[in-house]
Amino acid sequence: MIKDMSAEEEGFVAYDGKTRVKIKNPAYLIKHKSETNFTQKDIFQIIKENEKDEFIGIIDRYKELYLKAEHFWMTLVIEGYKIRDKSQEICKKSKDKKDFALEIKNYFTKMNSFFQGIIFK
Repeated sequence: MIKDMSAEEEGFVAYDGKTRVKIKNPAYLIKHKSETNFTQKDIFQIIKENEKDEFIGIIDRYKELYLKAEHFWMTLVIEGYKIRDKSQEICKKSKDKKDFALEIKNYFTKMNSFFQGIIFK
């Protein structure tokens, strides 16, 4: 029902006889937020919720910013999977926790990854 609404329709109120609940149209919220105060955090939320088509269709002026953010997001995801896979490989080869920690530290030092600062700070 809400997916069939245009970006101009705010939403509706559901009422079960006791409680009223406002159900907002995500396309409406995106459109009106963009007209006031739209941040990078909002764009990453749209990427996370996989609402690219709705977003770009409504707010064409943010298309380039969105595509850059999406590329950054995908780079982080890919790097995260590589790190997970390499960490599992190192874990299987390590004799103990100390050996594992040293190998992981060496791995991050060699790859000069964005994640190095997150993990070792």
